[in-house]
Amino acid sequence: MARPFKTYPLLLPFACLYGLGVRVRTALFDSGRWPERRFSLPLIGVGNLAVGGTGKTPHTEYLVRLLSPRWRTAVLSRGYGRRTRGFRLVATDDAAADVGDEPLQMKRHFPAVTVAVDADRCEGIDNLLDRGAEAPQVIVLDDVYQHRHVRPGLNILLTDYSRLYVDDCLLPAGRLREPAAASHRADVVIVTKCPPGLTAESRADVERRLGLASKQRLFFSTLGYMPPSPLDEGSRPSGSISLDGRHVLLVAGIARPQPLIDELQRRGAAVTPLLFADHHAFTPRDVRRIAAAYDRLPRESRLIVTTEKDAARLSPRVMPDAHLRAATWVQPVGIRFVDGKERQFNQLIIDYVSRNSANSPMD
Repeated sequence: MARPFKTYPLLLPFACLYGLGVRVRTALFDSGRWPERRFSLPLIGVGNLAVGGTGKTPHTEYLVRLLSPRWRTAVLSRGYGRRTRGFRLVATDDAAADVGDEPLQMKRHFPAVTVAVDADRCEGIDNLLDRGAEAPQVIVLDDVYQHRHVRPGLNILLTDYSRLYVDDCLLPAGRLREPAAASHRADVVIVTKCPPGLTAESRADVERRLGLASKQRLFFSTLGYMPPSPLDEGSRPSGSISLDGRHVLLVAGIARPQPLIDELQRRGAAVTPLLFADHHAFTPRDVRRIAAAYDRLPRESRLIVTTEKDAARLSPRVMPDAHLRAATWVQPVGIRFVDGKERQFNQLIIDYVSRNSANSPMD
């Protein structure tokens, strides 16, 4: 498999310095000088070694969808990019700036599930457990792989198929927050965003290159796109919309927009991307750019498509123009497992939670 991504060799000396700091930090945790806390309930960690773009949110939502019918489930996230601090429960009518776009998206998808944010995960878990009868029976920890003050009983590590951690290097020369060797802490590794029709030979090649230990489980997942929905439910009749022959302005502030661009084109859309940085906080100037780009598209077949994460940041306060909002559709995304391994993955998760009244590591 070729490496289709950029690294920056001139920055390797700085990556070496960064790596030295990471190794010192790792040694402090591994030696016990910096403690890792366990908690008396199952904790499932979802994270990655690289910065952004591996699909943590759809995989976290998959776990919530699996667990919440059986156990009181909570999601605890840092709430990246929020302007508030400390512990906070997420409500469906919160602003993304106050709780983070991804936690808000999850809360709106699962209103009955407790979603909370706290940069200090230990403090966040303590606060969740102090909720009496509403205390969770299982907690899914979003983006927690480097937050080693908490030790999940089940650690799930994600890596993008097009940028496996074994092919990458440390920041700032590459995108890794930890060296590839840190993958040994994972109980489960999921290779995400796999292309459609991934062959058994390709999967075997990836497995060989990752070199996982015998106790680690490997899965492959791909993105699954559902029909777009209106940005403002109730602003017009709900239902699916055909993209075939449409001129689509894609408004996206995500780490890797290319898979979504490919999907929209596969559905027959002529895509004009208007791209922003990951977790971008939209401003009135950005909305004017969106409106100008939309106005340049052919009037009879145009529409705007955005991601669920971006939709959380395009509130009526940020984008008040009713005409522009009515033209905007939101593209949901989920995951599915390659080669029919969904049942195996589900059973692994259910077995872990069922047998772990205390947060002991997976056997």
